[in-house]
Amino acid sequence: MWKEDEFDEMLRKEMRLAADQESASDLGRARVMARVMENTQKKGGYHMRRLPKAAMITAACLVFGGVGVYAAGAITGTFMSSNSFYDYTSYDDLEKAEEKTGYQVDAPETLPGGFSFDGVTLVDIADTDDDQNQYNNRTGMDITYKNDAGEKIYLGTDIVAEDTAKTPSYQEKKETDNGTLYYSKVEHLFVPADYQPTTEEAERNENDPFFSIGYGSDEKETSYSSSVFFTKDNVSYTLYGMDVDLTADDMLSMAEEIID
Repeated sequence: MWKEDEFDEMLRKEMRLAADQESASDLGRARVMARVMENTQKKGGYHMRRLPKAAMITAACLVFGGVGVYAAGAITGTFMSSNSFYDYTSYDDLEKAEEKTGYQVDAPETLPGGFSFDGVTLVDIADTDDDQNQYNNRTGMDITYKNDAGEKIYLGTDIVAEDTAKTPSYQEKKETDNGTLYYSKVEHLFVPADYQPTTEEAERNENDPFFSIGYGSDEKETSYSSSVFFTKDNVSYTLYGMDVDLTADDMLSMAEEIID
């Protein structure tokens, strides 16, 4: 178990490292990594999401590249934290969540493939610079859908800021009457803290936006995340899931139902 001061220092170092090393990536990739499992690491009254076997705390740092400028410097990322439990469990309470965030979302009660609304989690969001100073603090929401097999799909939402709008990395895209859907599938390699990547792994981690190494797991293991990013009515949406049995067409069909 981390001591609080050790955890704080580790978190600061890892987030600075992420800001220095991560290439611009889509919101979906980071949010998937931040919400892979229900396990949590307590930090005061809040819980920082943990990756499988405590992999990467840096998942909470969303890096967009050097966009947006405030008095203290360039905005290079976004920090998010949330409770480990749902703030709302009834679909009828979605309006209450919207009152908290200050924006409305298009979130159906069910999604194709047998996924049904399971709960809403409010998310504290802040833009950050290289020194981890926080700006533009706001509240977003993650909406969770679950099927009969217990698989979960998440719909992350946030207000779109014109000065931070950026086309995400993607492998497929689909044009609809109401906007563009960007699909990506990322391979996550989770390894022990003392693991030394092979030359090929290090090169992929540096140059491949669809490959990521996370340190801190008990053993070397691989997971895959899928996400679809789109914007609608000044709100950004990221539909994402980890190790779910869904194709690109499946994910795009779900997203199309929301955007249309």
